Amino acid sequence: MCLGTIAKVVEVHGDGRAVVEHAPVDHGVADGAGRREEVLLLTVADDDIEPGDWVVIHSGFALERISAERAADALAIRATEPPATDPHAADPHAANPDTTPGASASPQHKEMAP
Repeated sequence: MCLGTIAKVVEVHGDGRAVVEHAPVDHGVADGAGRREEVLLLTVADDDIEPGDWVVIHSGFALERISAERAADALAIRATEPPATDPHAADPHAANPDTTPGASASPQHKEMAP
């Protein structure tokens, strides 16, 4: 699964391109500290995009313009740490093999007497 990145438009060129600044995800705040990239505006109306707008970027294309609130929400979600999982946790099916999915299922066919 691929995810788009959140970026703020810095410059808009008249030829369907724009320069955006990717929001730094590690802090959840976009304050101009991200990397810059030139993107294509083929999938959005470039006459609607202005410097200061927030956009979703994927594979070098601006997919859509989003509100500042939506950008802040997305950045906050991306800045949160995923829950840690215990790599040493026991497999619940290992202790009782009868709980393995499909272990208690009846056969799908019956042998017929000759």
